[in-house]
Amino acid sequence: MKLRRKTIIFAVVYRSPSQTSAELQNFLCSIQGLVYATNLNRNKTSILTGDFNARCNSWWQLDASNHAGESLKLATECLGLRQLISCATHITNRSASCIDLIFTSQPNIFADSGVHPSLHPSCR
Repeated sequence: MKLRRKTIIFAVVYRSPSQTSAELQNFLCSIQGLVYATNLNRNKTSILTGDFNARCNSWWQLDASNHAGESLKLATECLGLRQLISCATHITNRSASCIDLIFTSQPNIFADSGVHPSLHPSCR
């Protein structure tokens, strides 16, 4: 996708919540490699979105941070990425968390971001 001569690298990500610490580090290294490759050209923008299964109360104040969330936050901040979602994205009868995220190197190209309710009537 091009936006005024800017190439946008759009990646959809899934991270299993059962990853070991070593698998989490490999996952973070893969993200780092993708962003570094994108940043080789100044006219490229990175957008990473998906189900990261990582919680950080910096993204949503009511969430309890976990190791994956704190590690992902540190890694993405070091890469110059900003996380755009700031509300619960995974809601059950007993809990809510912000695990579906959008990271970008260019938050200024987003007019808005957020979470829409499910289209299915029996889902929240």
